[in-house]
Amino acid sequence: MNPATLYGHLKTICKTIGERPTGTLANRQVMEYIGRHLECLGYPVTYQLFDCKEWNVSRASLQSGDQNICVYANPYSPSCDLTTSVQIIRTLEELRYSDVSDTIVMITGDLSQTPLMPKNFPFFNLESHQEIIRLLEEKNPHAVIFTYPGKELTPILIDGDFSLPSVTISESDIPYLLDHSGTSIHLSIDSETTPSRAANVLCQISGEGKKIVLCAHFDTKYYTPGALDNASGVAALLVLVDRLRRGPPKNNIEFVFLNGEECYNAPGEMAYLSSDSVNLQDIGLVINLDGIGLCGNPSSVAYFSMPHTYEAVAEETRKKYPGVVRVDPWPEGDHMIFAQKNIPSIAFSTAAEGNVMKNIIHSSLDTMDRLDIGKIMHTIDAIEATVRKLSEIID
Repeated sequence: MNPATLYGHLKTICKTIGERPTGTLANRQVMEYIGRHLECLGYPVTYQLFDCKEWNVSRASLQSGDQNICVYANPYSPSCDLTTSVQIIRTLEELRYSDVSDTIVMITGDLSQTPLMPKNFPFFNLESHQEIIRLLEEKNPHAVIFTYPGKELTPILIDGDFSLPSVTISESDIPYLLDHSGTSIHLSIDSETTPSRAANVLCQISGEGKKIVLCAHFDTKYYTPGALDNASGVAALLVLVDRLRRGPPKNNIEFVFLNGEECYNAPGEMAYLSSDSVNLQDIGLVINLDGIGLCGNPSSVAYFSMPHTYEAVAEETRKKYPGVVRVDPWPEGDHMIFAQKNIPSIAFSTAAEGNVMKNIIHSSLDTMDRLDIGKIMHTIDAIEATVRKLSEIID
C-alpha cells in the first residue's frame, strides 16, 4: 500500500501541480492537497499564514543582431523594454570601477559561477555576493544579464528585494553578444509582482516530553517541477504521518510541511520560528527530509548539534538500512534553522558525487522519472525506525 500511496503523492505534486513557488496558485494547491490528506487521516490541521509575493512573467526575450538568445527572466524581475549597448563585467574589480549607468551590464566569469544569495536572506549570507548586489544597485544600469555556466539554464539571482530588471543566459551564448560588441541589443521582460499569501501546514501526535519535529518543504524555485527538491521529501513525510499515527511513539510528534525554503526571504521558516505556538525549548529533535530518492545514488543522513547518545542510537539504527549512508553535515536546508540554535537535528537527503545534485535541482531536469520509489520507501523505513528508537531516550 505505501509504495502506491507514495507514487500517488509524487504524481499529484510533480505532474498534476508541478512548479509551485511560494505565493503562487500552484503553491496553494499543494498546501490544500497536504491539508486535506492530513484531515482525511484524522489530524487537526494548523495553517501558519504569512505574507509573500507572487511573480508572473508572460514574456522575456533578448536579441543581439539577428540572433535571438534563450533567456530566463530572473524571478521577481520588474518589466523592461530596452534597446541599448551591453557592457561585459568579468571580475569584482571591474564592477567596482566601471561606469555602467547607461548600459545593460552583463555579469559573467568569476562573478556568475553560482546563484547569488538574496541580499536580505535572514539566516546567513556571503559578503562577496552582498557586494556584487550592492554595487549593481548603486551603479544602476538599465538592466543586468547574468550568465550561467551549467548545461541546464538556471536563474543566477532570485531576489524580490533586487530593484533592477535582470535575466540569465547560458555562458555558451556569450560569443553572440561579443560578436556585436559596441552595437545595441534588445532586452524585453513582461512581468508582474503582486502581494500574496501562503502558509505552512502542521499537524501533531500528542505524547510525552519534548517534541520530535519531522519537516519537509513543499515549495519550489521558479522553472522547475521540483521532484527531488522536494516532492520526494513531502511525499515521504505524508507516508510517515500515516505510519506513525498507527503506533505513536512516546514523544509529542509534530509534522511540519514548510513553505518558502526556496523563497528569497524564507517567509515560511520565519513564520514558524515567530509563531506563538512554537517554543524552541520544547523541541528535542528535528528530522528534515530534503532531496531523497535520486535514482542510482544512496540516500544520505547527516547529524547536526547531536548529543553523543542520540547520535550513537541513530547510527546503530542507520546501519540496519544499507541504502542510507552517513555524510558530512551540509548547510542548505531547513534543518539549519534549528541546528543554529543547538537543537539536535538530522537531515535525510541523497549522497551523490560531484555536481550530480547541482545539475538537477532547481532546474527543469528535476523530474519524477529521476526518482526511485523503492529507494524512497527504504529511506522512509529508516526514518521511522530512527524516530521510534530516539523516542525511547528523548525525555
